[in-house]
Amino acid sequence: MKYIVTLIFLCFAFAKAESQQTPYEKDRNLHQMLPLIHQADYGFSKPVQKTATVYYKSDSTGYEAKMVEALVFNDHQMLETRYIRIVGEYGSETAHNFTYDGKKLDSLNTTASSAAFNTAVNYINNEKGQLTKSIATGKYANHETTYTYLRDGNISRIHYKHKNGLQTMTDYFYKDGDLKYVAESSGYPEEDDLTTSYIYYRNGRPIFKAVDGENRAMYFLRPAYTMGIELDSDDTTKEIRNLLEEYDRNPDGFGTFMRKKFTKHDVLLSIAESKNVNFPDWEKRYVKEGSMTRFLFREVVYTDGTKAGSTKYDTFFEMRMRRR
Repeated sequence: MKYIVTLIFLCFAFAKAESQQTPYEKDRNLHQMLPLIHQADYGFSKPVQKTATVYYKSDSTGYEAKMVEALVFNDHQMLETRYIRIVGEYGSETAHNFTYDGKKLDSLNTTASSAAFNTAVNYINNEKGQLTKSIATGKYANHETTYTYLRDGNISRIHYKHKNGLQTMTDYFYKDGDLKYVAESSGYPEEDDLTTSYIYYRNGRPIFKAVDGENRAMYFLRPAYTMGIELDSDDTTKEIRNLLEEYDRNPDGFGTFMRKKFTKHDVLLSIAESKNVNFPDWEKRYVKEGSMTRFLFREVVYTDGTKAGSTKYDTFFEMRMRRR
């Protein structure tokens, strides 16, 4: 594994400083989005050429690398390659290669160690340069997605249709140009089998996610901390609306309000990270997601030639995180 990582990047060491601030990184698991191809989608604070991240599992017996991820960006700061290697008994490699017509996304070719998962996606753009359709072909990837927009250029709907009948309809709702919530229905419409979830936004960031008719919700206290909360009733829309009214009254104090109101809650995601004092982007992360924990170590190469971080395992960082 050390040999593989070294092939991706040389490792450099820097003095580190803890940071409580995390730039917003878009989460493709929240709901359907436009393709995440811009550097800003990944939370980088200045132009990046490439990155390498190693995900480690660590316990009382030691540590081992479980996954390697590399991102390469072109001169327009758009994603050119995303490479993922899974390490272990069921190891695999996958390379996602993006091509562009100027700054318009043109195609995506995915090559996997198992050829059955190879996929080709063609993208269609309108005269305004907006993505309007993607068509994917492959053994398991026979689907198309359409994209529609409002007059102001904001995305309005993303509609995914698979050849097997599965569909996902994602609708975006705004007020004065600001995204307020997203409604996403997924399932098999012909069988009247659809599940709808709602993701509520404020100031460009998600605040809540809930499934219609359930008395539970996800609350995004901050980008690096997600709470699972139990609502007072199954009237999800009403419950979330009441909470958002409190947020709108006092956004700065809303986190304190939520911690006091929901003293009993599940920690769905917690991320602690470290940055170099001279660079703006994280280099080390300790991620707890449910019962799973991972240590992430990343090297970033910026377009100005500077480098930060290392993919080598840092036992001192682990010790600090274990004492938290």
